[in-house]
Order: sequence, then structure tokens, then C-alpha cells
Amino acid sequence: TGKEKLVFERQVADDAGDRDWRMTSPRDEKVEPDAIDRLLGALEFATFVRKVDDGQGMQPTRAQGSVTMGKLVLAFTLGQAAPAPEGASYFSVAGEGTFVVGKDVVTELLKGSDAYRSKSIVPYLSIDLSRLEIASSAEKWAIERKDDVAFVFDDTKLRVSRERLDRVWLAFADMRADSFLESFDDAHPTFTIRMVHKDASRPPAELAVLGPCPGVPNDVVVVRRVPSRVIACVPKVVLDGLGTPRAQLTDDRLFVARPDEVEEITLEAVPSATRVELARKGSGWHERSPVDRDLAGDEVDVTNALVSAIAHGV
Repeated sequence: TGKEKLVFERQVADDAGDRDWRMTSPRDEKVEPDAIDRLLGALEFATFVRKVDDGQGMQPTRAQGSVTMGKLVLAFTLGQAAPAPEGASYFSVAGEGTFVVGKDVVTELLKGSDAYRSKSIVPYLSIDLSRLEIASSAEKWAIERKDDVAFVFDDTKLRVSRERLDRVWLAFADMRADSFLESFDDAHPTFTIRMVHKDASRPPAELAVLGPCPGVPNDVVVVRRVPSRVIACVPKVVLDGLGTPRAQLTDDRLFVARPDEVEEITLEAVPSATRVELARKGSGWHERSPVDRDLAGDEVDVTNALVSAIAHGV
């Protein structure tokens, strides 16, 4: 466009057969899926308002580009604004002629690279982590994965509350860029975050959460230092989750499972050895022992209350 050259390339298919897009110019990074979909849709469904004489309204050009599909390359040029309709522009396709196209095509073609950058600042999902460290001026803690659902503190090995840890995961989910910055001093962060991937071949991620974003008081600056440097303004609500005290994260319940995760329950009286076995069946419960039957409405409510009491037991 004169200011920058944008290049998007479709990647090799992954195990699921998906071929994601990646920006390779002016920087090499993931592309925001919705943004690239809008651009591709604008090109795919573009229609012309009217055909005009070749070269009309094309100088000076505002953008040039091409679409490559195998050996087929379609080159196009975006010219000057057309007098009507509102937002329209002159547009030429090599070998096809010159046209007037509508506002939707023009808008997409004139977007800068920031519009296509991935808004996700956190590089790894919670399910990918083997370890998480968060440090601030108030305290520092680190947790390690125990199994598929549970984390424990690295020093005491006490279990971390899954419900309270959700506040931290939510902060990561909210850590999406409202805008990007070219530079920012990250020497004195409010929080530092280190994320270790379960796959040892993936580098640990490091992020620094800093002060207010310049000119945007409701945002704070986050610098992703590793694996690739990104500086962005994100909603300051992320501070709430990241600031969850360690004391609140300690799980004081007897069991790690949540009530809705309990599939079966067995109760055995001592010393009589009377045994009750219950298993979920749809939205209700089935009694296996001492009688093989489906539980009725009130019995289902009682069983749900029992499971909830046990799962939330402290």
C-alpha cells in the first residue's frame, strides 16, 4: 500500500487437516482468523458496480496485490476513490479491465498489518502447561501439573483450587490486544509470568504486565518477551485474576473432582458392609446396588445434593 507490504501464506495442513494462515510480511506471526476470513470473503464475493474505461481513476494507485492459487496468479490494483457510490473505488484486474468496486472491498484492502495480527498475547493454553509461575512485588508462586485436571504448588505440593485458578485462566483469556505498540520499557513490570509447555521442545513463554497503556487508561501494557516479542495494550481487568493471592488458590477440599464430573459413587457402611452403588444415567442416576433401578425425581435431587456435599467437602 506504499506504507507496508502484507503477505499471507496458507500453512501446511495439520493433523486435523486444517491449513491456518500466517503473516510473513511485514512480520512473521500468526494471523487473526476472523480478520483474514473477512479479507478472503471480500475478495471472493467481490462484484463490480460498473465497468469503466481501462485505466480510468487508477492513478495514483493506493494498493497493489495478487492472489496465488497453485500456478494461477491473479493481480489487482486499487485506484482512487470513485465519485459514487459512497466509499467506492476504481479497481483493475490484470487481463480483465477496470471497474468500480464497493466500499467493503476497499475497506479490507486498505487495512494495515495490525488489523491482521493475532490478538492472542498468551501463546499457550492452560491445558498445554506443565508449570506456571507468576511473580509480583507482593508475592511469587509456582504451580506444577499433577495430572490431567489438577495442579499443585511446587514447594508444598498442596493442591491448587481449580475454581479459584479459573480466575487466572480467565485473565489469560482476556489478555487479547486492543492495540499494538512498537516499543515500551518493560524493566519494571507489575507481574511477570512464565509458562512451561508440556512439550519440552517448545520454549517457555515469558510475559511482563506493566502500567497503563499510553492514552488508554482502561488498558495496561503487556510485553510478550518469549517465544516472540509482542507489545500490546490489553484490558486492565487482567490484573484482577493475576493478582489472586496464593492463600486463596490453596484447595482445602477433600476431593479434586467437581460435582458434575462425578460419574459413579459407592458408599459402604462399616461394619455392616451394606453397599450402595450409584451411576449417572443421562440427567439422572441409576442405582446398581442393593437394587438395580433408576432413581425417581426426589431421589435424583437427594443424590445430586449428596454428590455436591462430598465434592465440596472440606
